[in-house]
Amino acid sequence: MRIGIIFSNSSNIGNIQKAILYLGYEPVLVSDKTTIAKLSHLVIPGVGSFPKMMKFLKDNKLDTSIIDGAKNDLRILGICLGMHLLFESSNEFGTTKGLSLLKGSVKKIRVANNEKNQVPNIGYHKIYKKLKKNEYSPFDKFEKKSFYFAHSFSVNNFDEKDNEFYTIDFETKKILAFLKNGSISGCQFHPELSGKTGLEFLKTFINYTN
Repeated sequence: MRIGIIFSNSSNIGNIQKAILYLGYEPVLVSDKTTIAKLSHLVIPGVGSFPKMMKFLKDNKLDTSIIDGAKNDLRILGICLGMHLLFESSNEFGTTKGLSLLKGSVKKIRVANNEKNQVPNIGYHKIYKKLKKNEYSPFDKFEKKSFYFAHSFSVNNFDEKDNEFYTIDFETKKILAFLKNGSISGCQFHPELSGKTGLEFLKTFINYTN
């Protein structure tokens, strides 16, 4: 397997590299569009701003290569900002179009601030399954497991019918924490910063073939 990581100066690449190496795989840093066609998996990392990352992808023609890869069942995992890029648009620093691989838009979290409810949302949170009964996923084992989150924006208006997804409770607001649609997956949390549970999550993504 060839596991690529989109390479840009604004992403949390080092920790993702270390995690993949720890799991026994050799990560490939991707900054050239021709590399994507040779990969079995692609991780889009998640630190930075939506407009800046989309500009980086477009300037290097990686946006079209990612879209073409998705059409050919490239297994894609977007992490935090990387997950946001999979959707149609974001209102971070104005409105910017995303890769549109998934239906939905990214908006700043709007909640009342208090001691229990702060934006940005930083820290460990448990995730909860929102699947139909008797519908199995290899990610079921992560229900009620804790992952590390660090974000001020979240996905809205996503397609609940077509996606398997998980949410965390943010007082009265639920935030999309994980979803999978075919070969495309996205997690709002950072598995590379979530200890053994995060490593197991990445291992599941790599080994999940459906």
